[in-house]
Amino acid sequence: TGLEAMVLDEKKKAAVISEEVKEKEAVIKRLQENLKKQEKNCIGAQRTAGSSEATVKKLKADKENLLNQIELLKDERQELNHKLSDLLTEVAELQSLNVRIQDECERRVRTAEDHAETQAKKRESRAMQEPVSYTHLRAHETRHDLVCRLLLEKKK
Repeated sequence: TGLEAMVLDEKKKAAVISEEVKEKEAVIKRLQENLKKQEKNCIGAQRTAGSSEATVKKLKADKENLLNQIELLKDERQELNHKLSDLLTEVAELQSLNVRIQDECERRVRTAEDHAETQAKKRESRAMQEPVSYTHLRAHETRHDLVCRLLLEKKK
């Protein structure tokens, strides 16, 4: 009986220990499941973080590329502004030259008109004069007149 009581006690202890082991195994199983979940979460987070890092790197590279393009466009805009300024200066010079040419043309037209008017007056005054002698005409003949006269005399 004493021995049986001891065996019974040992069995009870074994049962208690067995229950504790089962509980511990259940806790371990839960912890393992939690660990697996955390590992999955970590892997997912790493993937997300990895893709986020890759995305961040790509976005940084894109940003840098855009900043470079902006700088290039600013440089091009500055060059175009210089060209525009040069062209505007050239246009102003050409307009000034055009005004001078128009003024000169108008002056020449006025001079030609004045000369034509003077010549017309001279012709009118000559028409009113008395006829002159052949000798007088020969005295005032030009090369052109001389050539014409010689040709006419040759035909006769």
